[in-house]
Amino acid sequence: MKAVARGAALLTCVLIVAACLRAAPSGTRHAWTRAGELSWTEGEDIDNLNPLLTTEILVTDLSALTQGYLVLPNAAGTLVPSLAVAVPTQANHLISADGKTIVYTLRHGVVWHDGAPFTSADVAFSVATILDPRFNVANRLGFDDITSVGTPDPYTVVVHLREPYAPFVSLFLTPHVGSGIVPAHVLRGQDLNHAAYNGLPVGLGPFRYVRWSRGNDVELAAFDRWWGGRPQLRRITYRIIPDATAAINQLRTHELDGFARIPNEEYPSAKAVAGTRTLDFPTTSFDHIDFNLQRPILGDRRVREALAHAIDRQTILQKIDRGSGALSCSPVPPGSWAYDARTPCVPFDLAAANRLLDASGWKMGRSGIREKNGHALRLTLVSTVGNLTRLEAAVLMQSSFAKIGVELAYRRYPANELFAHPDGILASGKFDLALYQWYWGVDPDLSDLYSCAAVSPRGQNESRYCNPEVERLLHDALVHYDRARRRADYVRIQEVLAHDLPSITLSAVTGHFTINSDFHNVNPGPTLILTTPARISN
Repeated sequence: MKAVARGAALLTCVLIVAACLRAAPSGTRHAWTRAGELSWTEGEDIDNLNPLLTTEILVTDLSALTQGYLVLPNAAGTLVPSLAVAVPTQANHLISADGKTIVYTLRHGVVWHDGAPFTSADVAFSVATILDPRFNVANRLGFDDITSVGTPDPYTVVVHLREPYAPFVSLFLTPHVGSGIVPAHVLRGQDLNHAAYNGLPVGLGPFRYVRWSRGNDVELAAFDRWWGGRPQLRRITYRIIPDATAAINQLRTHELDGFARIPNEEYPSAKAVAGTRTLDFPTTSFDHIDFNLQRPILGDRRVREALAHAIDRQTILQKIDRGSGALSCSPVPPGSWAYDARTPCVPFDLAAANRLLDASGWKMGRSGIREKNGHALRLTLVSTVGNLTRLEAAVLMQSSFAKIGVELAYRRYPANELFAHPDGILASGKFDLALYQWYWGVDPDLSDLYSCAAVSPRGQNESRYCNPEVERLLHDALVHYDRARRRADYVRIQEVLAHDLPSITLSAVTGHFTINSDFHNVNPGPTLILTTPARISN
C-alpha cells in the first residue's frame, strides 16, 4: 500500500511538471495558427453534454476534456489514475480478496469549475443519480451491482458490490457510456432529464464549458485551477460540421486546426492538406450492422444469415474504406486479450443467401421482391448523414440485396437523432438494420451490447438480442477476475454470436486525426481522441 501511494505521488508530480512546461518557441509557427487556441471537429452534432445521458462517442471525447473521472485510459489504452490517486486492483489490495469491495482514495485540493470542493460526497451522489430509475441514464451495467457506497471521509470512497464484477474499475466513473461524476451541490433535488446542467455542465477537467451554440459549436476555456496544473491551451472550440467534405475544406482554409475520426473516404484528402500531419492510431471500435430482432422478419435466424451472405465485407473494406482497418468477424477488438481470431465469418455468397431465403419460405415474386404470407421482403437500413463511406456501403448492399429478392431502403439521420437516448432511432427501435461504429472501453466485456439486461433503452443492446447461454457466459466472465477463465467465456460467446448473428462485424477500425502541424502532445488513444489535453500546445 505504501509503495503504491509513493508511486502515485511521483506520477502526479511528473504529470504536473509536464503539464506546466511550455514548448520552446520555434519561430516557425504557421501564420494562420492562433496561439493557445485549438479549433477541431469530429463532424457530429450533439444531443446533450451530460455524459450520463448520451451514447455519442463525441460527447465522451468532450467530457474527457471537461468532466473529470476517477481513472482514465491513456494513449496505450491502459487505465491510469486521475481523480483517484491509484487504480484499484487486487494486487494493491484496493480490491478485496472476494472482489466485492473496492476502495478509491481521492486527490486533495480538487475543485469544480465553479470553485466548490470535490469530495467523496460527489461520488456517492453520482452513483445515486445513475441508479435513480427516474433518470434516462444511458447505461447502468455494473452500477446496478452496487449495494452501497461508503464515504468514511471526504477523500475515501468504499464501493460494496453484490457479487464480484471484473470490469467494474474500467466502468465506474470513467469515460464510458452512462458513467461520469456530477456535482451534488448543483444537481441535488433537480430533474436530471431536463436540467439546464445538460446544456453546459460544471466539471472537474482541465477545460470548462463556456458556450454551446446548438448546431454550430461548443466553446471551452482553460481551467487554471485544475489539479494537474495550468493547461497549455487557452481555448478549445469544437465545431459542428456534419459534412466531411466541408470539414476538409475548413482544414484547407485554416478555419479548423483538426479533424478527428475522419471517414475513410476523406482520409487521402485530409492527409494531403498542407501544414498538417495525420495521426493513424489503433482503436477499440468496429464498423458493424445491427439487426433489429424485434422485427418479425429478422427474428428468423435464417433470414439474418441470408442477409449476411449478401454483404460483401471484403469489397467494403478494400474499395469503400480504402483498405483502412482490418477484416474482423468478432465484436471484440483484435488487440484485446479476449479476441478470438478463429471466430467464423459468413462469406459473401449470393447462392447460399438465395437457398436460405427459399428454405425460410420467402418466395421470389413477379416484381423481383420475395414474398411470404402476403408480405414483401422490404427492409430499411439507417445510418448517419454526411458520411460518404456509409452511403457507398449502403448502395453496395442495396445492389446485392436486390439480387436475392430483398428491397433495401436507406435512411440517414443526424447523429444526435440516431443515437439520442432514450427516444432516438436506435434506442426506440425505429429501424430494421443499422450501420454505425461502436467504441469499446478498456475491458472486453460484451454485456452492454448483448446482455438481455441491456436491451435498449436500458443499455446499448440495439439488436434486442437475448440468448440464455450468452447471458450465463457473460455473467461468469463478470464475476471472476481470473483472465484465463474470462477469456474462455468470451471465446465461446464469440462463437455463439457468430452463429446467432444479432449483428455483423464488418471491420476493426483504424482511427485518423489530421491536425495542424504546429500542435504538440496530441496523443489519440484507442478509446479517447485526446488523452493528454492539458499538455497540448502550439
